[in-house]
Amino acid sequence: MLSLFNNLRHTQTVYKLNSIDYRIMQTSKYAANRKEAFNLAKLFFFLLIGINSKAENFEKDSLEIVNKFQACIGKPAQIDSLRRNILISFKGQKDFEALKDVYWFNLSKSLFYTGLLDEAESVIDSGLTKYNLDNPEYGVSKFYNVKASILSYKKDNENAILYFQKALKILEDNNDIHTAALIKNNIANVFFTLSNYENAYKYSNEAYRQLKKENDTINLPGVEGITAITAFKLGKTEEGKNHALSSIALAEKYKNPIGLIVGNHSMGEYYSSIQNYSKAQEAFNKSLELSNLYRQSHFVMLNKIGLQSAYLKLIEYDKSISYGLQAKEESEKLQNENTLYAIYKNLGYAYAGKSDFKNAYKNMQLAHESYIGFAGKENQKVINEILIKYDTEKKEKELIVSKNEIIENENKIFRRNQWILLLSLTLIILIFIYLFYRRIQEQKLNQIQQEEKAKQLQVSIEAEERERERISNELHDGLASSITAVKIKLENINHQNEVPELNPLINQLANIHDETRRVSHNLMPINLNETNWVERIKTYCFENSDNKLRIHFSDNLTSQIPLKPQISVIIYRIIQELIHNVRKHSQSPICFVQIVQTVSGISISVEDEGIGFNPETAIGQGLESIKNRMKLINGNLEIESDINKGSLITIEINLI
Repeated sequence: MLSLFNNLRHTQTVYKLNSIDYRIMQTSKYAANRKEAFNLAKLFFFLLIGINSKAENFEKDSLEIVNKFQACIGKPAQIDSLRRNILISFKGQKDFEALKDVYWFNLSKSLFYTGLLDEAESVIDSGLTKYNLDNPEYGVSKFYNVKASILSYKKDNENAILYFQKALKILEDNNDIHTAALIKNNIANVFFTLSNYENAYKYSNEAYRQLKKENDTINLPGVEGITAITAFKLGKTEEGKNHALSSIALAEKYKNPIGLIVGNHSMGEYYSSIQNYSKAQEAFNKSLELSNLYRQSHFVMLNKIGLQSAYLKLIEYDKSISYGLQAKEESEKLQNENTLYAIYKNLGYAYAGKSDFKNAYKNMQLAHESYIGFAGKENQKVINEILIKYDTEKKEKELIVSKNEIIENENKIFRRNQWILLLSLTLIILIFIYLFYRRIQEQKLNQIQQEEKAKQLQVSIEAEERERERISNELHDGLASSITAVKIKLENINHQNEVPELNPLINQLANIHDETRRVSHNLMPINLNETNWVERIKTYCFENSDNKLRIHFSDNLTSQIPLKPQISVIIYRIIQELIHNVRKHSQSPICFVQIVQTVSGISISVEDEGIGFNPETAIGQGLESIKNRMKLINGNLEIESDINKGSLITIEINLI
């Protein structure tokens, strides 16, 4: 679809909008003939071509250049021959300089489609030499747009966004709001690839509002689908649902396959958010089928990730693993590291569901490494930005201080004398003595506090274990014995008189007796030494796993980590308390307990897939008690949970 708009500088040149061959996406026949070009074409990277409307000859020659380069896409040898010969035929014509502009742009475009990205970028730089980039004309925007697309394919997303924004500014300055909306959607797609959903939502929503205002039936369905997905990612469920349904309706009405791909994927996200996983997998499958047909590799990957998660929730572990492995392969092809954490984590859960704990642990470890690696890159970027800002501020402050010192020295130089120096030296000595004395006192105080903390820890453990032993004995010798006596009496009565109504009561008493003995056993003091604490925790998880709550234990320990018995007892009791909370409150059928060795110590996590809670309002006596015990062993407790999204409680213990 062509959209005309006026050029506001020097000439009455008009421009035609040419999305990256949107017609390519309308027919599978073209997709088969242009496979290499199509795999390069990213969703909604719109390019601009220039055609002078002053003369019919110029328009005819321009169209000839466009058509010849279009026919060479995917054929490097023909492009090379054409780039050497095509300008020769137009040399000497009045509009030769203007035709060169059309030539540079279409040459770069054909190289871009063919996959020769470095050559395409070099051609763009040549095409820009005719412009004043300090005060760029309207025509510069088309070159900036192509360059941004190339940088995006090269994974240089930061510079891709920079050049898209340069193009956007030129278009807005020239009041071309339609093309500006398409550029905004390009920017949204880059942010979406980076999982920066706030900025992706911002730009796609702005593009959607403008295209809806213009009733753009070609681009609107896909843009609205991207808006829907980013809305879901930001928790805007109802808004995302409305956008998704509208995207599908528009795509069906105007036979728009890209809109159907994005719209169905966004509906899959919606059904996943409301936990209707059967509907979610149907929507993801529709989107995946179209993504394969029209070679939209990014959405092939996203749909397989969606199916992996949906089948995991449906407890269809084999299908979840199959789609997870396919998604991993697609992610590696696209060099998209942002998705690997979720893929590995869901693979770990699926393998655990099949009791394949070796592969479960392997994928959980890969998820952990992927998360740490990605966080490290992001942290390093933030650190670099802080350092640059700090250096700039430091230099500015140094300049100000330097000027002030010069003024102060000029005003006070005549008053300087020996007694100021003497006073300064005396003051420095006194400060040094004070600081030295204070440091000694702080060291003594710290030592006393550490000793007091150790005593407090020992007393706390001994008192708690004594109380546990007392309660355990009372349960075992008192309540359990009484229940047994009542059960025996009822059995005798039933044996003598054969009263059928007593059988359920006898069975219930037997269950109560077994539960009482289990609680009593768990309360009994445990014999932990420096090396057996991990094995005891593992045994506890195994013994307390049943049909109501399956407890999966895993660790990455390659050697034993010796802990003082006081510390290992506290860790054991905390894990007991957390598993008890999962069983009592979460309504989750499964619980994951993991022990990971870190650089500075150990990390222990207890995770469930239950109803979740609000950590800010749901801190009860149990969790408060756990926090207090963590302080005694130099540990830290982190709680991650949300309503209907399960919970993850992590214990970090510093052993250095």
